[in-house]
Formats: sequence, structure tokens, C-alpha cells
Amino acid sequence: MKQLFRLSTAFLIFSFSSSASFADVVVFKNGRNLRGTVVEENKEKVVLEEPAGKIDLPASDIKWVIKGSDQYIQSQISTAIAFKKGMTFQEKGKYSEAIESYQEALNESPGEPSILNNLGVAYAQSEKFIEAIPPLEQAFKKEPDNQTFGLNLANAYVQNDRLKDAAHLLHRLLKNAENKKELYQKLGIVFYKLGRYTQSRKLYQKATHYQNV
Repeated sequence: MKQLFRLSTAFLIFSFSSSASFADVVVFKNGRNLRGTVVEENKEKVVLEEPAGKIDLPASDIKWVIKGSDQYIQSQISTAIAFKKGMTFQEKGKYSEAIESYQEALNESPGEPSILNNLGVAYAQSEKFIEAIPPLEQAFKKEPDNQTFGLNLANAYVQNDRLKDAAHLLHRLLKNAENKKELYQKLGIVFYKLGRYTQSRKLYQKATHYQNV
């Protein structure tokens, strides 16, 4: 069951101290962050003013620049802390605690797709498949090109015997998918469960074709 569903790690780069006071945050691609006030920002660099002075930061090294009030950034930090707790609980198989942590994260950042996805996965891992579908649907609705979110939702549909919904979703994902092999395999399973064995065999053959390409 655990291997059917995949987690998102989008918020794990937020790891700054919750006691800090600052106006803006620059988050680097390697996960490091700096706090201060952004005084200049262009395609080449971001200039961050700290108590010790101004620093030129190459734009190519930066993942995000978060601007806003201390209250907004504090909310993002609280979200990150709850999100990381949720993932830690899931890794330990403590799904009820993970669900509580993700709900706490959603209170800080309502509608955040990565949190919704992981909440749905936690429900599914605790075999609460009906409860898993709403957050997974919300996550996929917000990011319809996210194959991970789509596959998680399709798996939840299968677990709830909504096989036609799963087939429709998997066909939709195939249009822009990079990993078509996995989608054809999933479709083969769904069509087999639907009793459409000839179509299921053809889908497995397509999956084998992509494996050999």
C-alpha cells in the first residue's frame, strides 16, 4: 500500500528558526536561506540588505524570494514545520499523527497542493480511502499537469472501486506524461479489473514497448 502513493516534499526547504524577525527571505536551490530586506531584484542578481550591509546574490542560485510581512512569513514557517512533522510521522507509519500535522499545515496555508496531496496519501495509507479522495482531487485540480498527484488520485479511485474514473484520469495523464510506461501499466491493471482483458493485454504490451525504448 505504501508504495502505491507518493509524497510531495515541496515545503521541506523551509527550515529557518521560528523565532527570527525579518522582512524578506531568500531561499536558495540548495535549501539554504538568508533573511533581510530585498532592495534590488533583477534577472542577474538579488541584493539583500542585512544588519551587516548589502549582499549581491546570483539569481541563478536562488529558488524563491519571499516578500511580505513578518506575519505572512511566520505563517510559511509554521506551515513548513507542520509539513515536515507530517512527513516524519508518515515515514514511521504513524498516519493518524501525520493527518493531524497536515491539517495543521493547511490551517496556515489553505489549499496548498503539496499539503493536500500528502494529506490524501496519509488517509490512503491508513486505509481511509473515501477520506483520501477529496484532498487528492483538490491537489490535482490545482496542478492538473502534476503526474504524481494524478497517479495518487487514480490509485485512490481504484481503492474505492471507481475504476472508470481511474481509467478516465489515467488516459488524461497520458497526453502530457513523460513516464508513459507507468501509466500504461496502471491502465492495464484498471482494465483487467473491469474485465476488459484484451484491452488490458494491449496496454501491458504498450508499457513493455516504452520499457524497451
